[in-house]
Amino acid sequence: MLAATDGKVVGKFADGSPAVVEKAHGKGKAVLFGFLPGMAYLKSALPVRPADRGSVDSAFTHFIPTAMDPAIRGVMVDQYLPQGFARPVDCDNPLVETTCIDTPAKDGKPVRLAVPLVNYAGKPVEKLTVSIRGVDKASSVRSVERGDKVPFEVKNGQLVVTLPLDVADVLLIDR
Repeated sequence: MLAATDGKVVGKFADGSPAVVEKAHGKGKAVLFGFLPGMAYLKSALPVRPADRGSVDSAFTHFIPTAMDPAIRGVMVDQYLPQGFARPVDCDNPLVETTCIDTPAKDGKPVRLAVPLVNYAGKPVEKLTVSIRGVDKASSVRSVERGDKVPFEVKNGQLVVTLPLDVADVLLIDR
């Protein structure tokens, strides 16, 4: 059970006890969950089925959950982000996980960026659009999976790339 001594209770369990507590700290805040929020998100995509140990592709042991409830994700993640927070990389498919890795800076800016893309959709994404914030120019964008240069455009301070994605890839961006 959570103790809300100097924090603010922002969510309660059915019995009225604190489920989520928030505490301001410096310019930020800490959020403490009295449960595993990722499990609630995952459970929203799991059908009620008996467990099996079959070796065929249709067996439940091969099931990849992809129908997670985006409202649960929004409540667990987005509502706790700072006001005006913008992710460094956005994908138009919520089941593609990504981030941006900088190389050491030269003249105050990273020389090269790496953007890993991991597809949890359970099937290839035919047309994935990836937007990378804070990139006002690039000399080339390459795909590790495809082994070649990828067309891109820069608009409104973002580098935008559209490409197919099977299981995983890494975009290498030269400035």
